[in-house]
Amino acid sequence: MKNSPDTLRARATSCARARDTLTQVARLIDTAINHAVDGRCQPQVTAALTRAQRDISAAQGHAETRRQRWLKKADKQDASDE
Repeated sequence: MKNSPDTLRARATSCARARDTLTQVARLIDTAINHAVDGRCQPQVTAALTRAQRDISAAQGHAETRRQRWLKKADKQDASDE
């Protein structure tokens, strides 16, 4: 069973919201890294935050890829329905 274009676009919107939330988290991690460096935290703290930042970046990319894929499927379905 095919999903309707509206359903596919709703999924794309959900991916966009996830991406935007991850962007906010990335900003918070940037701030935490700056505070960790300024406060002379243990190097492990900065390293852990840097790893988290890398993981968040990968998740942002994945969410954007999924968003684009859902939109492409919706557009393709719209074209086939016409």
